[in-house]
Amino acid sequence: MTKPIPDGSRALMGAGKPCEDVPDGKDWGHMIFESLSFPTVILNPGFKIVAANAKFFKQFGREKGIEGQTCFECFSNDSPFCAGDDCPLSDIFTSGKETSILVRVSGRDGDVWEERVFSPIFNERGEVSYVRESFRDATDIHSLRERFQEMRSLMSKVIQSSSAGIVVGDIRGNILLMNKAAETLFGFSLKECSEKCTVRDFYPPGVAEKIMKMLRSDDYGGKGKLLNTEIEIVNSKGETIPGEIAASILYEGEKEIGSMGIYTDCRDKIEMERQLRITRRNLAQSEKLASIGRLAAGVAHEINNPLTSILFYAGMAMENEDVPDDEKENLRRVIEDVDRCKKIVKDLLVYSRQTRISRELIRVNDLVEQSLYLIRDIHFMQNIRVKKNMWPAPMLVSVDQNQMSQVMINLVINAMDAMEGVGTLELSTFPDREEKRVFIEVSDTGPGIPEDDIHKIFEPFFTTKEMGKGSGLGLSVVYGIIEKNEGGISVKHTGPGGTTFLIELPLRSPGDEGAPGL
Repeated sequence: MTKPIPDGSRALMGAGKPCEDVPDGKDWGHMIFESLSFPTVILNPGFKIVAANAKFFKQFGREKGIEGQTCFECFSNDSPFCAGDDCPLSDIFTSGKETSILVRVSGRDGDVWEERVFSPIFNERGEVSYVRESFRDATDIHSLRERFQEMRSLMSKVIQSSSAGIVVGDIRGNILLMNKAAETLFGFSLKECSEKCTVRDFYPPGVAEKIMKMLRSDDYGGKGKLLNTEIEIVNSKGETIPGEIAASILYEGEKEIGSMGIYTDCRDKIEMERQLRITRRNLAQSEKLASIGRLAAGVAHEINNPLTSILFYAGMAMENEDVPDDEKENLRRVIEDVDRCKKIVKDLLVYSRQTRISRELIRVNDLVEQSLYLIRDIHFMQNIRVKKNMWPAPMLVSVDQNQMSQVMINLVINAMDAMEGVGTLELSTFPDREEKRVFIEVSDTGPGIPEDDIHKIFEPFFTTKEMGKGSGLGLSVVYGIIEKNEGGISVKHTGPGGTTFLIELPLRSPGDEGAPGL
């Protein structure tokens, strides 16, 4: 039989005087102690065991007679808390508050985890006379807790490593969670959001309410869900960013308790789509120009011969003194029109020719200066102010110098035509050394190009000039020459204040073959 519980603790465990109908004279307190489902011992202020229940002896295989031993004598091999500063017993005798510790114990079947619960036993004066220590197997609970922590850690890593911004807020819009991608996108840290703003501040006015309305509808992915939807996002600087959101409402039962949003910055996507459209348009343009070029070459050769004959016979007639003056005036007009036709034929041949280009390394600034020199005497440059913004360091390109001079002259003449002889012509050069590109800008202060015409200006025979003042082959020839020299040309800007054409060419280094001395 287990040693009886001391009298001082018996009443405090709920036992009064002995009950007559209890077998063997046991009292209620002792019966409760023995019926506890957990192994339990009673410790006095000296940390000595004064009682242990039968469950304790059975589970731990201890022999009778451990009463009088200190707890650390009995458990020192099992517990790291014994005889150390972490022992909770001293605090319980002082504070009178129940506490527990989790202990890893080595057993025959491997390590197990025990929860040891320490409960104070008070005397009639409210003082802690004894402490009840119960031993509970917490291995399953500890394993679940560890798995929960592992899953929590994994979920945190998944959320934080996501390239999309993830934000969780409560039903009032207060921000509870925000990953690194969201902090970068919105320009706020989680701490700043918790103090300064709500989810509504991430959108233009009224958009947050619109999103919640969509989430509560069945039309956008089911109630409580919103599939990828294009929106505008506002960052900490007040900048509007094009983006996408996929969102859901968080429920507890049927009650809404918060919401979660996954945000994607669409700026790179939009830029890639824009570049893809340009590439497709340029490809279509190249294919169209190649087809027209082959046709133009055939037409030019067929027309050139009869034009030469017409010009020859008209010239002979002009020299005939017997021809009346009024007829000579008509002949003069015929010769002018034939000359214009021959110029068109010449442009067609330039446009269509597939001759191999002769490349050499030249300085971009020299190319611009030489082109200006070639047109310095044109009469309608008298009222044009030329402004040059040349990059101070040498920049080399490998191009056909004659062809590129033709490009620059064509663009400059078009700019002067657009300004009708009065305005400012601006020529700029600059590099992008990271991308290894060189840029040339030709700007005018003319009326600009109509929006409907921008995509047509590089097509053959398209012109905005009056009848007889342009063949419409100039910019198509420019486009073809630059393309053959591995470059590109585009309209950087156009509007009522003028137009800017942007030429880009591959940047070469001074060490390339044929580089001039610097």
